[in-house]
Parts: sequence; C-alpha cells; structure tokens
Amino acid sequence: MTVFLLAVLGCASRQPPPPPGTGAAAAADLVGFVDYLRAVHPEPHRFTTAEDLSALVAAQAGALAAQTAPTELEVGRAFHTVLAAVGDAHIKVGLSLYQGDAPLSLLPLFPRRIEGTYVADAATGLPDGATLLAIDHQPMAALEAELLRLVISEGLGSVPRARALEADFPRYFHLARGMADTYTVTARLSDGSEQDIVLDGLSRAEFSALRPERRSLRWGTAAPAPTLTDLGGGTALLRLPSFGSADMDGYQAQIDALFAALSPSVDTLVVDVRGNIGGLRPNAFAVLDHVLGTPYPQWDGVDAKVNTFPSVSPARLSFPFVPEDNLTQRFPGRPPHTFAGDPLADAMAPTGTFGGAVVVFADGLTNSAANTFVLALKQHRENVTVVGEELGGECAQHIGEFPLAYHTAGYPLVILHSVLRVRHVGVEGCVFGRGLAPDVPVVETLSDFYGSVDPYLRTLAER
Repeated sequence: MTVFLLAVLGCASRQPPPPPGTGAAAAADLVGFVDYLRAVHPEPHRFTTAEDLSALVAAQAGALAAQTAPTELEVGRAFHTVLAAVGDAHIKVGLSLYQGDAPLSLLPLFPRRIEGTYVADAATGLPDGATLLAIDHQPMAALEAELLRLVISEGLGSVPRARALEADFPRYFHLARGMADTYTVTARLSDGSEQDIVLDGLSRAEFSALRPERRSLRWGTAAPAPTLTDLGGGTALLRLPSFGSADMDGYQAQIDALFAALSPSVDTLVVDVRGNIGGLRPNAFAVLDHVLGTPYPQWDGVDAKVNTFPSVSPARLSFPFVPEDNLTQRFPGRPPHTFAGDPLADAMAPTGTFGGAVVVFADGLTNSAANTFVLALKQHRENVTVVGEELGGECAQHIGEFPLAYHTAGYPLVILHSVLRVRHVGVEGCVFGRGLAPDVPVVETLSDFYGSVDPYLRTLAER
C-alpha cells in the first residue's frame, strides 16, 4: 500500500518530488518518514499492526494530498494521528511556526478534569471558580476525546495520555482546530449561570508567562532544581522536578548537600517525581546512591535494529546530542546489535546513607530517566511505596538514549526520535504496555484543587 501511495503521489524513486508546501509534498513527507521509522525503530508495531499502521498512513496521506496547500498545523495533525499509534513517547514532532518569530494567537487556557468536571488549571479572562463546558462550542468531553487521539504517549495507559494532553493542551487544540484571534469558552459560573466568554489569543510572551501559572504545578514541579522540605513527624520531602540538568557535577553537589542537611530524626523520605519527564540518568544516580546500599542496575540490556542510516538521505537527518558514529562504535558489525546489562553500571556508587522508609510520589508524566529511577527503587529496595498514578513510562522497556532528528522535505517539520530499545530490569507487577501501577492510588478532588490541598500529601496522611 505504501509503495502504491508513493507512486500515486508522484514520489516514487524515479519521479521528481512534488513542490514544497503542497499537499502532495506533505503526503510524501508523511509516507517517507513512516517508511524510514519502520526501517530504524526497534519495534514500530509494538502497539499496532503493520496493516493498521499502513491504513492509517494511507488515510492521512490521502487527505493531505487532496489539499492544495495544507497549513503546517494540518500537516502536524496528520503526523500526530499516525505516530500516536506507535506509542513511543520519545517521538516528538516539532513545528517551525513555534520556533520562529511570526506572531501567534495561542489558546489562553489549560483545562484539567477532576471528578468528571473540567476546571481551569490556568487561564486568562475567566472568573475564579468557573467550570468549563465547551471551547468554541465543542463540548469538553468530545473535545478531550478528539485531542487524545493526537497525543503521542507511552504504551497503552490512559492516564499517561490524559496527563500529556493536560500538560500541552493548547498545542493539541491548535493541531486539531487551528488558531484564531479569539476563543469562545462556555463556562458555568459560581452562581450556577452559564456564559459564553470570549478570550483573546495570547502572544508567545504572554503564553510563556501563563504556562507556569498552572495550579497543578503549585507543589513545585515547575522549578527545575531539587528541594528538600522537612514536613515534621520524622518525614522529609525531596522534590525532583527534572533530571535534565546538563551540569551533572553541579546536580550531584546539590543532591549531596540536601542529604547532608537531612535531619537525623527523619525516618521517612518522600521523593517527589511528579511531572519529571526524565533527562540524564546520572542525575538520578545522585539520589539513588544515597538510598540504595547495593548495586542497582536499571537496565537488563540495550538493542538496536540498525547502526547506520542508509535508508534515507543524510540531508534528512541531524544528530543534535550524540554524534552519528557513536552508534557504530557502540554496535559495530552487522545486526543484530545487542548489549547485555546496564552500560552505566560503573557510574553508580551506592552508599545507602539513608536507611529509612522511602515513599515515591509519581504521576502520569513521570517518564524516561525518572521512570527507571522509580523502577530501580522498587526492584532494589524493600521498603518503597509508590503513591500516585500509573507512571508515564512503560515498565518493561523504552526507546531512547540515542536521539536524532529527521527533517522533512516538503514542510519544515523536525521529528525527534531514537533507535535504541532499552530493556528495564524486571519489576513485580509489570504489565505489557503499561506504566508501573502505584501501591497507593491518589484521586484528586475539587476540594483539593480549590482548597490548595496537595492530594498526595493528603493521601499519605490518611494512610
């Protein structure tokens, strides 16, 4: 089907490519990228069949080809629709309109669903306490279902997909419905009345100021640096919003200083990785070294389908983080390419300086290096309790560690992806395609939301 579609679009190997900016060019971009992804991705059909993925590509490419000049958002929507089926959260689709300096009119609203009610996590121009019924006359439940189909999240879990949508709702809204100067929000006000409220779109700067104002970030997940808070009663809270610091020595020093400041009376350490989408694994080691006293390999092994990229023009690829020859050096020769064990095991230096109980706060955004951090704690320490939601990363494996960028030809899209499959250490309770389930689930209530009560600390206190 793919070969036939390429020929129909005039993109077969002996035909000139269609003019950039046309529907045919966008369709060729989509087909070409998925063909490439199938050639290099370790498991492109883990959560879909080859036939279903081909049908999805054909439908989306055909719809693009039928348009004279689709917008970049429309092209991005087609890519998201297809790649959401792959179930690999390390695939990111970058659109040039967000990278340049052209004026934008962005949705001034981050919705959040709590107890079946949609509330404003952050917004401009909405009365306090208003609940959301519709945006541009599309009911919230229907809109949420529409946008969830565009979310590229890990595996099969519904919670990670919903959290990923909430974290980047305006972007998915624009992919699905474009941009406008104004947006109409139908809201129920605190007096019970319903009202259509017209909100002006936000500029880049205004939107950047709104994003960190989300109430869901009020527990500290917006700030990147680790912090330690004494909660009293022998409990301390260590917040780890990100492992993304490039200054790994500096991060290590910060963590060492926090553990040195830990009161001897603390017998329970709460480690908060809510919203931590990952980063550099050695930053996680900085914490694990203090709470684990024995070696703690996080990976059972790594494998790759390819170690070179002959299936695509070199002009299509760039290597923004790791040089291309690093892959060949790590996996020389012909496939299969496999590394047994954890390649960074020698970088771990467990001292077990903290021997008390460990509680982990995690949510549907906890992923990548933060996910393997939690898995290592559960595997290598007995008294660890995970409080929260299904984690955002799959418990069995992830695709990552060697990121590269694919640049489309007809439209200025960049797709960040990786070609290494990491097999995690086995953890009890791991279910195919799902993130690790919490030992103690947390359900946020409207009373929590409006009363500035941390539902995780509330749940911990109620145990």
